[in-house]
Amino acid sequence: MISVCHAKKKALKEHFRVPSPFCRKDPVSAFFYCEHEQEQKRECMITTGGRGVDPIHSRGSYADFKDLWLLKGGSSPDSFEWSAIQGKGIEGTQVKSKSSPPPRDQSAGGATQEAFYLFGGYQTSGSEYKGDLWQLDLKKIGKASMWRSLDIEVANMPTSRYAHNLIATPNNEILIWGGYNSSSLCDPRLWRLNTSTIPTEEEYWQEFPHEPDDPIPLPAFTDGAKFPGACRVSAAADYAILPTGEEVMAVFGGRQKHVKFYDELWFYHLSNNSWVRAGASGPTPPPRDHATLTFVREAAALYLFGGRAQNLSAVLNDLWRYSLAAGTWTRLAPGGAPPPPRQRHSAVAWHRNLGPVGGEDPDPPRPDSLGNASVLVFGGEAFVPDQDNVPVKGLNDLHLYLVGADRWVELSRSRCELDLEALVAPGGLSRSRVLIIAVVLGAAVLLAAAICVSCYFCWKPR
Repeated sequence: MISVCHAKKKALKEHFRVPSPFCRKDPVSAFFYCEHEQEQKRECMITTGGRGVDPIHSRGSYADFKDLWLLKGGSSPDSFEWSAIQGKGIEGTQVKSKSSPPPRDQSAGGATQEAFYLFGGYQTSGSEYKGDLWQLDLKKIGKASMWRSLDIEVANMPTSRYAHNLIATPNNEILIWGGYNSSSLCDPRLWRLNTSTIPTEEEYWQEFPHEPDDPIPLPAFTDGAKFPGACRVSAAADYAILPTGEEVMAVFGGRQKHVKFYDELWFYHLSNNSWVRAGASGPTPPPRDHATLTFVREAAALYLFGGRAQNLSAVLNDLWRYSLAAGTWTRLAPGGAPPPPRQRHSAVAWHRNLGPVGGEDPDPPRPDSLGNASVLVFGGEAFVPDQDNVPVKGLNDLHLYLVGADRWVELSRSRCELDLEALVAPGGLSRSRVLIIAVVLGAAVLLAAAICVSCYFCWKPR
């Protein structure tokens, strides 16, 4: 049996020799520009967390993830490449961070120009609601000091929660909104934090008071305006800039328990701390939760993809565009092969290489720069066709929507529905074969016992 398990593990490693994150729902992803050997900005995405199946280390059972993956873009679909930065990957560099976020599902995160922030979530092992805030230094990815816990460096922290939203702005601010709190109640509150006020670790310990009664003035979350609509969870949200130049957090959909699903689009205005329901003429997307909403600056539009409709197993793969200038929704019919229907996936705005490393943000987009903009969709959860509420254990495919060309491009397919029996090395016995042999032997034993009993009564002296 040990040799069989070893053969399966070896075969799985061979199957996954091309690095990619394990299949999962609720991955937390963020786009940023990383350094490149030619000192040009290269498009990158980090992905962490979520829940799925690790076929090698968890024996095919569900698990919350704490790994960290880096996706580097390229000039062609086959030049995109994953590398495992932290966690139980198959190939690639593995970094043991001094401290890192524990495994979690239904968390939320976002990246400013300098760092990625991760907050909250649900840890299935122990049924724990998370309320911790983590900072990942984007310039230290791959180093032991890349992660940093901010629980003692930041005051007025939001309460523990999951199924919430976190957005990050280019002006070094993060906003946390909604979700289920530790009492399993929907929480409509909003928190804001200026991340530029967070001291570095060195600054923090240098300023640490020698006297207990001489506290440091810590950076703190401030309360934003309470959401005026019905409380909801699992909404789609992103940072956006209106044609007027106003910065907003855009929020679409979500649900109230499993009773009410929403099709509303709301804007939270950062400048005046107010919520406004966006107007829309013409058709609107059906109500949904677990979708993604992505702001594409070059198109001055929001892109809504996928999610789950009111039928709990009715996952979607429709793509909608909301014009921020016209205030209208349009259902798109892109060319190419669209991603399979899914929910609980991640999506980021993918911007082509536009400038050197170390400079300011790329120049403001021009109308002819649509060819540089895309929406990248990763992972999620689908459902078995014709079987209600039977979810696939997760997805790990990549799809790129080219905004200017209005076309989907498949970058990689999911490698989730593995026939583990077919992967057993020659000479090993698969589980199904062992089961068949056991059934045959058991039947033979029962038949022999029945014959013996029959013979006993036949030849027993009367």
